[in-house]
Amino acid sequence: MIQVNLILEDEEKSFNLPTDWSEVSVEQFAQIFSFNRDEKNAIEISVKILTIFMGISEDDLMAIDYHDFLNLIDNISFTNKEIEGEPVEYVDINDERYYLKSDFSKLTMGEVISIEMIINSSNGNLFSVMPQLLAIFLRKKKENGELEKFKSDFMNRQELFKSLNIKEVYPLFVFFLTGGNLSDINTKDYLEKQ
Repeated sequence: MIQVNLILEDEEKSFNLPTDWSEVSVEQFAQIFSFNRDEKNAIEISVKILTIFMGISEDDLMAIDYHDFLNLIDNISFTNKEIEGEPVEYVDINDERYYLKSDFSKLTMGEVISIEMIINSSNGNLFSVMPQLLAIFLRKKKENGELEKFKSDFMNRQELFKSLNIKEVYPLFVFFLTGGNLSDINTKDYLEKQ
């Protein structure tokens, strides 16, 4: 993370800017994919990404010096690269471990309804709803070693997952998207049948 100082309306203001995927939160990542990129050119996409990362308005960003803008774009060039990470089966948040539910041969009605609602709200862009999907697929283990059974209040957990580093959960999410096969039936095949 670097600190960027910009002159806005004759006043110097400081902003933090990530320079690597390891400094980007799940929430920021989801926001990056929440707008239609097909309707924007490369500069417009960079403006959107910078506003998300820095918490600056588009109007303020448009008022900065052009060379400063180009430097900012250079700093976020990492967004053009694939996120690299080791496959993991769990993430730790606030001293609690959340494991990926990987067995999709048996889903509860609550899981099916929640997944369908979230996918339908994504307009085909599952990255934009990553925190909601993580709330369904990341579970704590009970004392007997079994994963918790789905409850609708799990959806409240998405706030926990929004603050995670994207590099931590991206391999888990890719497992979900590609239908990684840790079970007899995989996610991709199951969802395609639905």
